[in-house]
Amino acid sequence: MALDASGGAQRKDVEAALERALAAESISGSQQLSNFLRFVVTKKLDGEEADIKAYSIAVDALGREEDFDPQESAAVRVAAGRLRQALALHNAQIEDDEAVRIVLEPGSYVPTFEQSKTPTEVPLSETPVEAPVPASVVAEPAPTQPTPKLARLVTGQHRMLRWLALAVAILGVVALVNLSLLIYSTFRADSATDPTLQLAPQDTGRLPRIVAVLKLPEASYPDWFGIGEFADSIGYVMSRFNDYQFMGLQRSEGEEAGELPEADYVMEVTARRRGEQVRFFGALKRTRDDVVIWSSSRLIDRPASVGDRNVLDILGRIYSPVASPYGVIYVDVANARGMRSQLDCVIKGYQYFYFESDPGHANARACAEAALESGTKLPSIYAILTFLYLDEHREDRNRLERDPLEAAQRMAQKAIALGPQSARAHQALFAVQKVLGQRQAANQSALEAIKLNPYDADILGDYAAWLISIGDVERGNEFLGKADQLLAVRPAWFDFYRFLGAQLSRDFKSAQDITTMMDMRRSPLLAMAVAIGAHSRTDFDTARKALEELVRAEPGFATDPLDRLIKRGFDASVAKQLVEKLDAAGLASFR
Repeated sequence: MALDASGGAQRKDVEAALERALAAESISGSQQLSNFLRFVVTKKLDGEEADIKAYSIAVDALGREEDFDPQESAAVRVAAGRLRQALALHNAQIEDDEAVRIVLEPGSYVPTFEQSKTPTEVPLSETPVEAPVPASVVAEPAPTQPTPKLARLVTGQHRMLRWLALAVAILGVVALVNLSLLIYSTFRADSATDPTLQLAPQDTGRLPRIVAVLKLPEASYPDWFGIGEFADSIGYVMSRFNDYQFMGLQRSEGEEAGELPEADYVMEVTARRRGEQVRFFGALKRTRDDVVIWSSSRLIDRPASVGDRNVLDILGRIYSPVASPYGVIYVDVANARGMRSQLDCVIKGYQYFYFESDPGHANARACAEAALESGTKLPSIYAILTFLYLDEHREDRNRLERDPLEAAQRMAQKAIALGPQSARAHQALFAVQKVLGQRQAANQSALEAIKLNPYDADILGDYAAWLISIGDVERGNEFLGKADQLLAVRPAWFDFYRFLGAQLSRDFKSAQDITTMMDMRRSPLLAMAVAIGAHSRTDFDTARKALEELVRAEPGFATDPLDRLIKRGFDASVAKQLVEKLDAAGLASFR
């Protein structure tokens, strides 16, 4: 439960929470983190949120000089990432559920104050595949339902199971924040140089392998704990991510699991009885060195009512930030110099999309094309080449002497042929169709990808971005919000569509606030947003710098910006609105 800290008692609670956090081992050892935290919490309590910006934090909290330029230095962003990690470590050690916790959400410097009293207060999204299709696109028939056994999971005798899964949904939240700084450092770069890592040599023979274990060390459990159904649900969700080899799920009736299949990662969930309560411990373990790289826990009571929550959706929300692109496993594989995996080239592609640059694009494309030469059958390799070839078409990035759009179509078709049940393959086909302006076909391909894996944040976000770009703003914002809940860090394009969704909804303050957090060097899209946001704030100097970066990164914007946007798949009416805003900010002077 979020607190507004407007009343005296609530302010007192927050101030006490602040002092506890400042004394925590993870924070007290750094004067910089302590100053940062005290500054933002005090400003929030005093109703001065408008002063919580990168510049004021740098000068007033971190001791930087008054000529500090947030656009040129990542100091505040890096400090904020460290503080989020430190707060998460501190919050995870708080045993009292009613104690106030200070949270710094990714993408924001404004703290929130949370007090968790009961599991029923945790907000849940709807299941993505059940959401209605926007009226302006042609919908396909409703996605097929799971197998009869799985259908019984979500419609039959699992009244209390739903609340059990709700508790486990809490497992990953704190630990994922702990890993956000590592993820950020893996996918970001401080300059326009090549941000990719040198990954292990390609091995076309295998993917990272993962096995799940449900540990049940107690002699008995409360009657509301549906063990078998819950175990089946874990396996169903984990098997949706086909960039990994899911080796199956094992139930263990004691502390130790039996002999497991050979795997790179083990996902463990341990259930311990506490009277009529159950405490759940979740951990993702890397087997090569037996190190836990993600963990959390939660205690729950017997549920009081049924509600309407979907167990598969709840478990998917736990696992998505671990297994989706930009998530925990991607980062661990990227940093594992000794692990040989087909996923290497896919990771290079996503590193490029997090921070776009010509060297990053060329590096990812060369890696994936080499994998094709070696005979890979992984649909995701063909999908990532589809996305990279589309950037040749849309941005003229590292363009070769062949039609990149035709090359992208071939890659998408090959991905579908190799993986008709691969969500990533259908996402690739969707990406081509939206650029071609084939809206009905694009909508069908996107919904097929979501049906195959409704828990992949990248696919949900991609669909949301397209909806916004063609003017279906309300539905696009709704899907974007669902995707945002599943991301540990945001790629460049995702932040742009957060801005555009707010802009087209006429929420101009939110649109401006989003642009103040952007690094314009990460993508031409972000440079566009920064230019528009800065001009709206009458910050004409920043607007000019952003336009110069836009034209430097994509010279076509200096001659025909409307064509550049339409080539990306924007509806003409949305593209015209953006061009008008850019011209007002000064882009017209470049023509």
